[in-house]
Amino acid sequence: MAEENHRILLDQIDYPSDLRKLEVKDLPEVCRELRRNIIEEVAVNPGHLASSLGVVEILSLIHISEPTRRS
Repeated sequence: MAEENHRILLDQIDYPSDLRKLEVKDLPEVCRELRRNIIEEVAVNPGHLASSLGVVEILSLIHISEPTRRS
């Protein structure tokens, strides 16, 4: 069974600055793609599903609203 690409926006993001280039209206779709990616990964490699899903929106909002700090 061929799986269609469900990472259309997520595949365009390599750095926090890429996330900031997206329109605000695209953020819910990015979050959906990220949650789906997390679920697929945890299905193969068990991990902490609930905590990962819980921070998706929080982290995306932080990355678009705050300058990225370099250590």
